[in-house]
Amino acid sequence: MTGVRLEGLAVVSGVVPGDDASVVAVKWPGSYAVNLTYRVSVGRVEGQLLYHDHESRLTIHKASAALRVRR
Repeated sequence: MTGVRLEGLAVVSGVVPGDDASVVAVKWPGSYAVNLTYRVSVGRVEGQLLYHDHESRLTIHKASAALRVRR
């Protein structure tokens, strides 16, 4: 995932269908995948293992002030 930079507090679309995901943590278990932990709009924390082929579906948005405070 060289073209997309996932960081804490980033808001990402394309992870969860029909919802944005607020990045909580990112871990790289290897060089071909990332273990993404995120919070969905209803407040539930979820996780996914994302591979390079997911990269083209992701759009990263700036974190809002509300997300920084809530965290």
